[in-house]
Amino acid sequence: MSEILQTKNLCKTFTLGTEKIEVLKDVNFSVQKGDCISIVGASGVGKSTLLHLLGALDRPTQGEVIYHGKSIFSLDENGLAKFRNRHIGFVFQFHHLLPEFSALENVMMPVLISGIAFQFQFLLLLFADELTGNLDLQTSEKIESLLFELNQKYQMTMLIVTHNEKLAQRCPIQYRLQNGVLLC
Repeated sequence: MSEILQTKNLCKTFTLGTEKIEVLKDVNFSVQKGDCISIVGASGVGKSTLLHLLGALDRPTQGEVIYHGKSIFSLDENGLAKFRNRHIGFVFQFHHLLPEFSALENVMMPVLISGIAFQFQFLLLLFADELTGNLDLQTSEKIESLLFELNQKYQMTMLIVTHNEKLAQRCPIQYRLQNGVLLC
């Protein structure tokens, strides 16, 4: 397998008034092509923040996110947008659908915007934030099974943050985020 994503001393601090809140502290880990990774932790511990940094939706206070050997935050805003469009897929905890488009059109939007021909290719592709948190049990199980099938069949790399311990245990690689530190 080949390493596609790596973090080096990734930190994120938020300022609330005069208080600094250190959410992520020196997070270091790597992702290989085809990995299926879960990250669990209490509410507010920084799981979503970590996904947002990995997917270039937010910038770290310090540290690096490296994709195929290149620090993604060396890119300008246009470059980051292209990176997200071509290499990352997100499943957010709360939907961010454009109401004027169908569900299929919403899913296809990155391809439509890029103007490139559609290819069923997963370079990194899926970051999932509470993948099935707002769904009933039956629908959740169907979606989970589909994604794990895609991981196996196409070596689609998945990083899932969740409260659902049962879902997390289905992933061969499991981490816990606690007090800003990523634990094996």
